[in-house]
Amino acid sequence: QSGPIEKLTEIVLIGVVKTAELFDDKTKTPTSIGKAATETKEDGKCPRCEVLAKEEVDKIFTNASETDKIKLIEAFNEANQKFEINTCLRKAHFFAQVLAEVGPNLKLSEPESFNYSVRRLKNGDYVKGINWVKGNLNPTEGGYFSSGKPKDWKKSPFSYFKNNPREAESVGRKDLNSYNDKGIQKANSEAIANIVYADKNREPKYRLGNIQEGDGWKFMGKGVIQVTGRSNYTEVNKRLIKKGYNFDIVNNPNILLRHKESVISSMAFWYWKDLQLKSGGKEIVDSITKIVNEATSTYELRRSNFDKTYSAFQVDKCDPIKNEESESNGEWRMPIDNPMLCMYSQGG
Repeated sequence: QSGPIEKLTEIVLIGVVKTAELFDDKTKTPTSIGKAATETKEDGKCPRCEVLAKEEVDKIFTNASETDKIKLIEAFNEANQKFEINTCLRKAHFFAQVLAEVGPNLKLSEPESFNYSVRRLKNGDYVKGINWVKGNLNPTEGGYFSSGKPKDWKKSPFSYFKNNPREAESVGRKDLNSYNDKGIQKANSEAIANIVYADKNREPKYRLGNIQEGDGWKFMGKGVIQVTGRSNYTEVNKRLIKKGYNFDIVNNPNILLRHKESVISSMAFWYWKDLQLKSGGKEIVDSITKIVNEATSTYELRRSNFDKTYSAFQVDKCDPIKNEESESNGEWRMPIDNPMLCMYSQGG
C-alpha cells in the first residue's frame, strides 16, 4: 500500500504527463485558412479552441474582404498557441476588443486617426447632426452641427487641448460647407500626435515613454489592438523576441501597418498584459477594456461585441472553458492542484 508521499508523487507525475501530451499535440499546426473544427473531441478537448476558423471570422467581421479575413486567420493561427489565446473564451474576449478597434471592415493596416476638428479637440463636437452652421474664412472658424442626437456627440479625446485651446486652433480641422470637408484647414495629424502623446504633456501615470521629439507620431496606435507609445512598443517587442519573432517594432514601428505583424503584435500585447489569464464572461469585459484602451468611449460597444464573439465561437458549448470558468482568477495551477485543468489553462 502506497503512503502519502508516494500518492503525492503519483499525482504530480500524472499532471506532468498530461501537460507533456498537450504540448506535443500543439506542434500540429492548424490549416492556414482555418477550416472549421468538426472532428470528435479527443481527451476531452474542444476541437474549436485551438484554431480560428473562416466561418467564425465571417460572423464577426461582416464587412471585411476575403483577402483581409484570410490574412487575419493565417496570422492568428500561427501565433495563438505561443500567446495562449487558445480557447473559445479567450478568442471571444480578444476579438471583442479587436472588433471595437478596427471595426467590421477589418482594416488591418490603418493606423490611429487624428483627423479631429478644432471643436472636438477643445471640448467636443457632433459628428452627425441636424443644423449645419457654415464656417467662416475670415476670421477662420470651422463649421459645425449646432444640434444632434446624444450618441453623435463625441467628447474631446485629449485633455491637453482643453487647457491649450490656441494650439487646438492651429492643428485641428476646420470645415466649411459640410462635416469633414476640410474646406478651411486640414487637421495636422502629426502635430496632434506629437503633442498629445509626448510625456511632457501627460500626467505621470499616463506617460508612454515618449521622450524624444517625434515619438508621438512614430509610436501612435497601430495594430488590430492599437499599441501606443514607445514604452508599450518596447514591451511588446520583448515578447515577440522571446517567442521567436525577428521583426523589430521599435526601430521599425510602421511594420505594424502590415497585416501579419499587426495581428501578431497585438496578440503579444494581450500576452504581456496577461489578458489570456482572465477568467469569466461578459462581466469582465470592462476590466479588459480598461487595460486595452482606458479612455475609450466604447465600453458598451465592447460588451455588445462580446455577445457577438461569444456566439461566434460557441463558448457555451466549449467544455474546457466550463472548467476554466470554475477557477476564481484564471491563473495557472500546478498539476498537484488540478492535473486536468492544467491541460486547458497552460499555453505553448
